[in-house]
Amino acid sequence: KYRQEYGHCLVPKRYDKNPSLGNWVNKQRQNYRKFLRGENSSMNQQRINALNNVGFIWDATSIPQSQRSSHSDRAWNKMFLELKKFHKTHGHCQVPSSISLGQWVVRMRFLYRQDPSGKAKLALTQERIDLLNSISFSWSTRSEALWRTRVEQ
Repeated sequence: KYRQEYGHCLVPKRYDKNPSLGNWVNKQRQNYRKFLRGENSSMNQQRINALNNVGFIWDATSIPQSQRSSHSDRAWNKMFLELKKFHKTHGHCQVPSSISLGQWVVRMRFLYRQDPSGKAKLALTQERIDLLNSISFSWSTRSEALWRTRVEQ
């Protein structure tokens, strides 16, 4: 099913849609490496053949950067859409950091602050900054905003 949806078998280790699949794929790669080293493993040639037949990717680092970035783009867009829904429901983008969307929001703020001029760095392109700004994304946390308000008072 993953391959039908994404066009490849590069399942991320932390796959929110199906966490057990991400863990299982990671375990298969670990068992494969053990098998190649001659260590005790549940991997065998029959399983290797079955996984090869569905296009399983044994070494995620061997994927060309262009394919990895398209996967990264899809993941970023998915989280942005979740944030957009959150904003529509709650009227703000101050997501609790206790949920995965909140952790993503924290990461966006961190990436934004990496460049003192506010220009994009790493995965946070100007296009992404503009998208976040389009939904009134706050680049500071509630506590930072409150602190500035108190200083002004």
